[in-house]
Amino acid sequence: MLKNWHFYRSCISPNSDLAIKMDKLERFIAKMNEKDRNIITMRYFECCEMEIVAQRLSMHRVSAHKRMQRILRKLQFVCENTI
Repeated sequence: MLKNWHFYRSCISPNSDLAIKMDKLERFIAKMNEKDRNIITMRYFECCEMEIVAQRLSMHRVSAHKRMQRILRKLQFVCENTI
């Protein structure tokens, strides 16, 4: 869903269950610490490869991947426990 975020946003009804989940995810992302928010934004909203994300954030590639996995687990929890 994150990879096609803008497409889904443009196609769904504002009051649908999916729109409500997306709103909650957006709020959750906005509250993340800066580095996590930057990772998720660059990877999924700007479509950067993880190597580019790591380089831009001055992180080791493996660390960036591990951090992304933790972020995705948190986002999955938020998504599964909404509505």
